[in-house]
Amino acid sequence: RNLVVVATASFLLGLGWNPLATSSSSHLGVVGNYDDDDNTLSSFPSSWQRQQQQQQDMSNNNNNKNHHLQSPISPNTAVVYHPSFAERYILQHAEQLGYHRVPARGCDIWIPNNNNNHHNVTSPHPNIHHDDLYASLTALKSQWAEHAARVAQFTPVTNDVRHGWQRRNDDDGKRDDSIDTTFCRRLDVGLSDIFTTQNDNDDKTKGTFSSSLSRFEINDNRHHGSEHKSRNEYYYMEPLLPPLRDPIWCENAHRRNPDILKTSYLVHDFAAMCRSIVGEQQQQQQQRQQLQQRQQEQSLSNHDNGGVRTVFVDLGASLNFAFHRSDTPALDLIQLYQKFGIYFDHIYAYEAQHQPPAKVFQAVPEHLLASYHWINVGVQVSPHHKLHPWKLLARHYRPGDFVVVKLDIDTTEIELALIDQLLRNQTLLDLVDVFYFEHHVSFEELLPTYTESAQKSLQLFTELRRRGVAAHYWV
Repeated sequence: RNLVVVATASFLLGLGWNPLATSSSSHLGVVGNYDDDDNTLSSFPSSWQRQQQQQQDMSNNNNNKNHHLQSPISPNTAVVYHPSFAERYILQHAEQLGYHRVPARGCDIWIPNNNNNHHNVTSPHPNIHHDDLYASLTALKSQWAEHAARVAQFTPVTNDVRHGWQRRNDDDGKRDDSIDTTFCRRLDVGLSDIFTTQNDNDDKTKGTFSSSLSRFEINDNRHHGSEHKSRNEYYYMEPLLPPLRDPIWCENAHRRNPDILKTSYLVHDFAAMCRSIVGEQQQQQQQRQQLQQRQQEQSLSNHDNGGVRTVFVDLGASLNFAFHRSDTPALDLIQLYQKFGIYFDHIYAYEAQHQPPAKVFQAVPEHLLASYHWINVGVQVSPHHKLHPWKLLARHYRPGDFVVVKLDIDTTEIELALIDQLLRNQTLLDLVDVFYFEHHVSFEELLPTYTESAQKSLQLFTELRRRGVAAHYWV
């Protein structure tokens, strides 16, 4: 299967923090029961079972040591999460840096440490800048900018990755079953060859962008072609760092600064996504050929179309944004995936606020209209309800399809209820591949009225990644 990415709140349940316990909404009482009539989803484990498992996971992972897990990418792959130096340092020193406070200061780590800087004078933690941390952040900020420029300049892929991986036979022009190993490498936009050189008292240091990133190390034991090989691959992503936004925003940190909505700092390893989709596509094709040879085609699912399906679920699909923008971050994200050859077969856009249909479809690019499903009602958290998004996925899709979910409905109780359901159920985790979530964290520079601490949020996202989930903060 492919890479699962979900951003959410399970890790803190083991520390005694239950997002559902803080909710006064009566409809959340159904969250723990997924044993619906048609058994679409398997039952949740009991609270005791989850606590026991979490305690065991924590005991096996003391001091943030890497933990080997069965990967959601495939039954035959395993993942180890390696946080970047900066991410690991900040999480380990979160209280020293003041991130346990509500609100905290989100931008201080990006400010040079000198006595003339008024931000550091008033900071509750004036000595936060360990030399190695600041050097790492300085290099990362420069590398981020170059990477964003390369993504912007990348020539769009004209073929869907599901069709571009097969070689052409020069004799008859038909495709054969062997993989064009160079195809996915074309989607690498400098994760391994962006360098930064810093001059500090004539001491030059040089490092790659990938060395500043967090990453999954993936051990893949699947069959590749006619051979069965074990190989290690990497999936890179941006480190989890305050203020949970593009650090360029910190140069003028206030809510009316349009940089608050920039998502170009997010690192999407499209080459790794391509390898995952292609590997699953080839494996399904081989299985299908074996079934045909044994005349068992009828055993395939009614929803099976003979390959990997691609789905984007937008929970909170408002098309109205501040600063009079003509675009929206979610549509930008969808088109970014398409630019790198990942075309979505279906886009499910849920939005509770009523929008005139003419206005909606005027905003949606024409090339997305065939895939775009506008659902102008709010999502439901009852697993029995037909507007429950997880039920939609569980009934119509399977592990191995490529599913991206964005959650940003600005209703904390519902967001955390959906996240809790997701993390409690392995069936759902096997379905979702990439998850973006705007966690409402309290920062002085942003919205100090929020109640969640940066420390808990960083722990949450780090734990998700440690479990093989490539979690991204949303804006």
